[in-house]
Amino acid sequence: MSEPRTGKPSTQKKTATEIMSVIEEGNVRFNYQSETFKEEFLSIIRTLYDLYYQWMPYEKMVVYGGKPVPLPRKDMRRPYKFRLTGSTDKANRLIERKENEDLFQMTGQDPIINRVLIRKDLLKSYGRDNVEDYITPEINQLVDAFIAAPEEVMQAMQPVMEMLQAAEGEKGG
Repeated sequence: MSEPRTGKPSTQKKTATEIMSVIEEGNVRFNYQSETFKEEFLSIIRTLYDLYYQWMPYEKMVVYGGKPVPLPRKDMRRPYKFRLTGSTDKANRLIERKENEDLFQMTGQDPIINRVLIRKDLLKSYGRDNVEDYITPEINQLVDAFIAAPEEVMQAMQPVMEMLQAAEGEKGG
């Protein structure tokens, strides 16, 4: 028997839906716990700030640009609302984006790697769902044609390559 609410899949059969429900329940619990942790952390920050304001000397000086500058207590009064932004989901997206950027940089000059697919992954990690709009349609068609039938594309490109070589020979001569 499956217990997705406890984070335990069935021991007998595991369906994709069951596994997804276990993962989603785990994410909900983890995000809830991280939200509670964020509120507790903010409470500590507010308390530390208020304590500093309460006990701060009236003649407090801070070093700014290498020179001591007075810091008036009235500027420290707290009309500010402290907020922590971010979540585990956001952190995971940032890590995925960084990994995609690293892969893009690492394989950028490798002729064997399909850079169009890596660019699509990179665009998706930035939240762009319409990745086809970002890629020049003509180049995308060429890449798709080359992936489907590389020999035919090379044969079609042969006359163009010969014309370019002939033009280079005329310039050189």
